[in-house]
Amino acid sequence: MKHILCIVMILASALLGGQNWQVINNVTHVHDIEKSGDTIYFSSWGGVVKIQGDDALPFSEMQQVQQISTGDGLVSNDIRNLALIDVTQSLWMGSGYDGISILNAAGMQALGSDLGLPSSRVYKIIESENYILVATALGLAVYYYLPGVNFPLILEQYDSFTTSGALPNNNITDMLLNSNRQLFLAHDSGVSYVHLDSLAINSAWHSLSSGSSGSGNFLPIDRGYKLSANDTKIAVASSKKVYYHDLDFTNPAWQSITTVFGNETKDIS
Repeated sequence: MKHILCIVMILASALLGGQNWQVINNVTHVHDIEKSGDTIYFSSWGGVVKIQGDDALPFSEMQQVQQISTGDGLVSNDIRNLALIDVTQSLWMGSGYDGISILNAAGMQALGSDLGLPSSRVYKIIESENYILVATALGLAVYYYLPGVNFPLILEQYDSFTTSGALPNNNITDMLLNSNRQLFLAHDSGVSYVHLDSLAINSAWHSLSSGSSGSGNFLPIDRGYKLSANDTKIAVASSKKVYYHDLDFTNPAWQSITTVFGNETKDIS
């Protein structure tokens, strides 16, 4: 009887002690960073970290004020990309395989395929006025915020079917909107671009990749391109080279930079 009572007491102590456990997520692998004022958000494979501090302070002296994880309503801890949306003062958090979480004053909202997301694998989120563009593994989704409504409404989806092949590949791995409102999409068949006001006009789409119809200014087809631009030039990074070009595309020649150490070409990430 004493043995049974002892076992019961040990089990009870273990269960009561378990109430004091906390979940600690590994946030050391950072995917994306967003900044607003003195607040910085990091997305990682363990959720989103929020830190605050004056810009003059080194990171070591800034204060972590929050970790956002599935315990707070995130659709997944594996958050690949972030976007601070000005029109609604919200934070959009795109996951690797589980859609989007939206954090605003009303709390946490989930955005998935049932609300117009082409794929739960989200690569990039961009805001333009009241519009939110989301690049996914199965095409592009455009959302819209109506005045006074705090939830995004699906406006349109664009993929190789809805554009009649003008967008040649649906796996959009990166996306860039430049100052002239040209939208560039990196996908498994290269890079395409279209003016934001002409998304629904198939003939307005162009390809920057060899083997496709379009402007004639061709890149080699490569998967995993990453995009960047300023007011005059666009840069396209592959695993081995960075290509750059004037944004007016009047000159067909692309320039490139290769990283070489000795006889070895280093990967660009």
